[in-house]
Amino acid sequence: MKILHLDTQKGFRGGEQQLIYLAQGLRELGIDSIIAAKDELYKKQTQWVLKQ
Repeated sequence: MKILHLDTQKGFRGGEQQLIYLAQGLRELGIDSIIAAKDELYKKQTQWVLKQ
């Protein structure tokens, strides 16, 4: 299964952090997640992916 998450916020706040946690949890269950987002969340998710 693959899931596309869309985030339209301009900044990075609690909801965006929750989205990263959700994607991480889904990955652990073997579910692919793609996050489409603006700059701030993109930068944070890229940092998270690089740490994995």
